[in-house]
Amino acid sequence: MRQKLMIFAIAMITAVAASAQTPFFKKCEDAKGITTVLVTKAMLKMAGKMGGNAQMDSFAKSLVGEKLDCVEVITSDNAEGFKFLSKQIKMFDKKNGYNMLMKVNDDGDDVKILSSDLGDGKSRYVVIAAEPSEMSVIIMEGTLTLEDVTRCTKK
Repeated sequence: MRQKLMIFAIAMITAVAASAQTPFFKKCEDAKGITTVLVTKAMLKMAGKMGGNAQMDSFAKSLVGEKLDCVEVITSDNAEGFKFLSKQIKMFDKKNGYNMLMKVNDDGDDVKILSSDLGDGKSRYVVIAAEPSEMSVIIMEGTLTLEDVTRCTKK
């Protein structure tokens, strides 16, 4: 009986974690040449409660522990992965509800920050950092505001 309860609990946790993934993350998860990392709200809450880190002030702890629901990190490992991500990032456009907040081009290194309103006071922020042969995409969801983002950049 105990074993059945454990299997049920693991299945439920897996279902909750899977539902938090964005369509972009799901497309990238099994792609060759791609590394994906999903940090769930449960892990973020634990990180926000951790003590002993002098560099993590109360604002950062509340941001991590309370305002973020999920963080996804997707990176290309090789040319095949870079090509795949280059095609997939096209979904972060105006017709899909994304607004460009910032764009920087520095000698072939491009950084874009986009946002999308998810309703209920929640937003999705997408950071795309592309070099000539590498790409990383970071997706953050939660009640993060533009003020929070601005405050983070001042630290």
